[in-house]
Amino acid sequence: MSPIHRPSRRQASLVALIVLALFAGPAAGVSSEPQLLREGGLLDGELAVGVRLWFTEQPGTLVHSDGTVDTTATIPLPAEPRWTFGDAGGRFVFSVADPGGETIRATDGRDVELLATVSGASTHAIPLSGALYFLVGSRDAVATAPDAGLWRTDGSSAGTTAVESAPLGNLSFERLVGVGSSLYFTSKGGVWKSGGAPSGTQLFFLATGALDLQVAGERLLIQVWDQALVHYTLWLSNGTPTGTTLLRTHVKPSPTAVVAVETRAVGDRVVWTSFDDTDGSFWLWTSEGTAQLHRFRSAPSCFGTSLGLHCTQLSKLLQPLGDAALFVDEEELWRTDGTSAGTRRIATLSGLPAAAAPLGDAVWLAVADLAGGGIQAQVWSSDGSAAGTSPIAEAAGTPAALTAVDGWLALRTANPGIEPDRMYALTVPCTASSLAPADRARCEVGRLGDVLRCGAGAPFAALALSRPTARRIDRLLARAAMRTHGRGRLLREADRPLRNLLRHIDRLRKKGLDADCAAHLEKTIAVRRALVAALRSRPSPPNGR
Repeated sequence: MSPIHRPSRRQASLVALIVLALFAGPAAGVSSEPQLLREGGLLDGELAVGVRLWFTEQPGTLVHSDGTVDTTATIPLPAEPRWTFGDAGGRFVFSVADPGGETIRATDGRDVELLATVSGASTHAIPLSGALYFLVGSRDAVATAPDAGLWRTDGSSAGTTAVESAPLGNLSFERLVGVGSSLYFTSKGGVWKSGGAPSGTQLFFLATGALDLQVAGERLLIQVWDQALVHYTLWLSNGTPTGTTLLRTHVKPSPTAVVAVETRAVGDRVVWTSFDDTDGSFWLWTSEGTAQLHRFRSAPSCFGTSLGLHCTQLSKLLQPLGDAALFVDEEELWRTDGTSAGTRRIATLSGLPAAAAPLGDAVWLAVADLAGGGIQAQVWSSDGSAAGTSPIAEAAGTPAALTAVDGWLALRTANPGIEPDRMYALTVPCTASSLAPADRARCEVGRLGDVLRCGAGAPFAALALSRPTARRIDRLLARAAMRTHGRGRLLREADRPLRNLLRHIDRLRKKGLDADCAAHLEKTIAVRRALVAALRSRPSPPNGR
């Protein structure tokens, strides 16, 4: 048996110094917990545009945030906000309720401009070729909406116009999606297709029943109900009549059953959720021979509350991840590549997932955790493997929505009548965002400890380092303090990222990096580099390995 090596008092003091300096906890102003951005009114309508999140607060407020309290601002509105459309021409476009219909408005974050007044109800918007497209339809199946049709806005008053009037006159529009360079919407008579140009709208799929559209990669999934709302067929289309094929016909198992069909593209396959025709069980299906991949332990269901009918939506947590997809079955997280052999459970979560969002190379889930006696919103991250699935943060409240923003996640908690609505910001690794390479490097330069914000409103306000990077460096230093063999290699591995970070900071200082922020980062790095130097100059421990 090898003798037990007991470090000398001096070596133990050095290790204690390393542990104290590196694990003593975050500095002032640094936090790994979600940051509370907003609390109070009814929050809704989250929409991410770049690094900024927009959402509404009833009864009449528009809110935007870059993920910090200092960058969270409100814009008062003349009436109740309806839809958040998105960015057009560098301005954020949205709709507001009006006694005679709705008003379409735009803001630069300070001033609000009226773009147009429409007589009907608008839908959400789809971006296409630098503009936003939305539908205006009648509020019900009887009332007439003179402005009904497909509309377009570039963020200006002159550029907000009707592209095409309603194909069949008085319509109640239901669904608008974008696939590639084309827009698709449902209305009376079937599915219509438009390229966004005047007189370019045509009927390409004829159907007399209720319709729904979903996007599956570069293809369109069309759900068609019969008149009795019992049978529904699923069609997969590339946007042409000849490229539209029947996937399967399903039967609703009972009049009260909730049909929650959700689809995702998985490689060349398409997977979707729906009922089995024989026993009413709820399954995950695949277009590869329309085989059944996974039987869910329970089907979506509805129950009455004081606020009306509430329906569970298991299928909405089906999320794409590379050439696979993740889905949940109650508290279990599963992965599928569209084949039976490639469908497997990867983790058991701490509670029932309420929302999910893909961001970068991971899927993030908001889970309702009941372990502490009350409800906590626990955020999990998964890269599709068991080892890469774990909880990363927790916030007070019942999870209601999770929105991916470049570089951060927006978590909304809500439980009407019991707790106030809250909006939280959770910083995630810069590699998990879709930032341009230059912006990603700028984001990553600050990631060495916990979350560090350097001057709200500055061009480099989102600088932050991740705790895993710091812990890896710190583990290398602690191991080097107790070893002889391989100490030099360990110190080189620890020092290399520190040197690289210093070079990044020096380059970014020339581009306007805040001086105080740069000094704080350099001081943090200098502490670790001083330990590297001290370990290099110290004698090896006796009996070192």
